[in-house]
Amino acid sequence: FQAEDGIRDVERSRGLGDVYKRQARLHNELLGKLAMLRPSEVYDVWMMRESDLVQSTSESFGEHFVMQQALGASDAMGQVAAKEVARELASLYALQCVKDNLAWYLLQGILDSDAATQVQEDLERCIRSLVPQIPALLSAFEIPENQIRTPIAENWVEFNEHNNEGEVL
Repeated sequence: FQAEDGIRDVERSRGLGDVYKRQARLHNELLGKLAMLRPSEVYDVWMMRESDLVQSTSESFGEHFVMQQALGASDAMGQVAAKEVARELASLYALQCVKDNLAWYLLQGILDSDAATQVQEDLERCIRSLVPQIPALLSAFEIPENQIRTPIAENWVEFNEHNNEGEVL
């Protein structure tokens, strides 16, 4: 993975540059296809022939935008510990974006098979590093206890003693 968008610590920026690369490549591909059209052809190409590319470009733009906002917010944080957690969340998000589009990254030659395998390992590392932060994150986002409680995890046998419609208590 290469660092982009001002991220230079490669270990802490897994996936961040790849999110940018996907957005840039898809955007350029779409613009290249549209630039060759007559104005009367744009609608049909946009809506019918290239709708998958349009959707992928939109999705990648959103992913890149979220990354920019997350990194900007983390840079603005005064506490070093909060900044580190925010960066780790951004890395987790970026890695999940890469994992969700792994076939594209492989086909484009951005990742090889070893790097693709490393994506899952890096995701798991991010998750493990964030586990101790879960209570603080839930508090920071003001998520009520009743929305995070998982009865089935507390006592599986008791949970299934009555018809709870799968998950509703």
